[in-house]
Amino acid sequence: MGADAALDWQAHYYTHLPFLSHQKILTAMVYNLFGYQNEHTVKRLESILEQDKNCSLSPHSLFKRLSVPPCPVPVPLMVCGSTDDIIVERDALQGWRPFLMEGDRYWECQKGRHFFHLFEPEIVAEQILDFWQSLRQLDSVCSLLKV
Repeated sequence: MGADAALDWQAHYYTHLPFLSHQKILTAMVYNLFGYQNEHTVKRLESILEQDKNCSLSPHSLFKRLSVPPCPVPVPLMVCGSTDDIIVERDALQGWRPFLMEGDRYWECQKGRHFFHLFEPEIVAEQILDFWQSLRQLDSVCSLLKV
């Protein structure tokens, strides 16, 4: 998720809708989100995106796209993204940096596009576990200092 928490694939869809046909946008979104796929898989993914567009909760529509500005959070935060994501581009992801506090984590996966957690599950799991372990260690140090 980029610093604009409302940024999702549907925001891109509606941005391009005035210029391209619905079908061309869906096809482009499949390739942009999932990389090259065979024709059958492209059609299936287009169908899934269509269903997601029609049924999921998204703050975006043909008439308006919303933005949710970033703000600090009172709990440990891990910000993850992929360097080759065209939805949450690197600049949008790095927009979180000013809001990170001690103990927070910023990490970029080197590949995997928008669904890097799907395409690179092992490395994402390692990063999440490392983050949680760092919080446990920080909590232990804080407990020792309070005694």
